[in-house]
Amino acid sequence: MKQYLNLMILIFLLTGCELTAMQKLESSQKYDDMTPAFWHKQYEQNKPLYLEAKTYCNENKEKPNCAAVNDAVFWINSKEISDKRIEERKKNPLKEFILY
Repeated sequence: MKQYLNLMILIFLLTGCELTAMQKLESSQKYDDMTPAFWHKQYEQNKPLYLEAKTYCNENKEKPNCAAVNDAVFWINSKEISDKRIEERKKNPLKEFILY
């Protein structure tokens, strides 16, 4: 499988075709355009690709381009948690001060 993937990458490079984002993730080569900002944009504009990358990188953390996906996942999850807390405070601003 690894040899097949390397062969496919070589063919793409020789023919001038650009690799897809998932092919870059699966590669052992580091790509400069695989940044947390790129993956955050995919989260907003192409959620199926983002979710596929998130799943792949969760299982293949050692791949050099997965660090960017994992960083994006961290920041996206942090923002979602923060947004939920803000919404909860808007609904019940005194909840923090209620003694149980």
